[in-house]
Amino acid sequence: MDKKIDQISVQKSNGGHNLLHLEQFLAISPYERTQLVLQKKVTFIDEDGEIISLTDGLKALVREVNERKTKSQTPQTSSTDSSVKEKISS
Repeated sequence: MDKKIDQISVQKSNGGHNLLHLEQFLAISPYERTQLVLQKKVTFIDEDGEIISLTDGLKALVREVNERKTKSQTPQTSSTDSSVKEKISS
C-alpha cells in the first residue's frame, strides 16, 4: 500500500526539528529540498504519525508533485516560501 505524506520533519541547524506540512515543504525550492534530503535532514511522516522510509517518502513526494502538475494547481506564494526558509535556517 502506498503511504501518503502528512508531515515532513526538517532538522534545523541548531539540532532541533520543524514539522512542515506537505504544502510548506513543496514551497521550498527544489534545489534546497534536494540538499535537505542529501544531508539527511528530512524525515517523512504519514497520517498515523509513523515514519516513512526515505525511499517510500521520496516516491510519495514524486507522486504528489506529479498529481499536482496534472491538476495544474498554482504554486504557493513567495511569502510562504520565505517564512519556511526562515524556519529552517533558524
